[in-house]
Amino acid sequence: MKTQKLLQDNCLRFIMYGAREQFNSRNTYSLSSQLSQFSREVVDLLKRMPGCQMAFSKFIPSYHHHFGRQCRVADFGFTKLLELFEAVPHVLQILGTGSQRVLYLAHRIHLRRFTSDLCRVLRTQPNKECALEQFPECYEKALGTDLNITNFGVCYIEDILKDVSESQVVVSHTGNGILMSIPKKGDQLFKCSIR
Repeated sequence: MKTQKLLQDNCLRFIMYGAREQFNSRNTYSLSSQLSQFSREVVDLLKRMPGCQMAFSKFIPSYHHHFGRQCRVADFGFTKLLELFEAVPHVLQILGTGSQRVLYLAHRIHLRRFTSDLCRVLRTQPNKECALEQFPECYEKALGTDLNITNFGVCYIEDILKDVSESQVVVSHTGNGILMSIPKKGDQLFKCSIR
């Protein structure tokens, strides 16, 4: 016999169906933890794809191939894959409809990845600074791969530089162009965080 219980806590209502079950915050924490893990896995999977994008229909086989296990939507508390993706909008964007849907990393994730790479490159440079014109070759030397700015979700490097936090990288416009550097306080360098 199913009964309906209505639990109220400050303006929040939880409707639960079941026989004499109590609302368990431990289950909610577990689902939240699993959703965080799924978010990290989505970032890991998509950043390895060309352009950091993937066809919606390719996600399940790619996930299985990359992680060596099935992506079970029910484990995250959802019944449809689309609902699971919509639960992590801070990580993932879905563009298109029907069979033409494509998964993209969210801009915030691209920005975090770019800032991390930029800091790694700047730390290898004299005076911890680099001119924008020299950045692609410095990037290749420091990270061992060509800079493909479209992998960060933009067409031009200037588009993502304007969003980089000044507490991590200072972008200054000089007479000779754009100069990127790690911020300094006296002779002390601020720590540039890597995520």
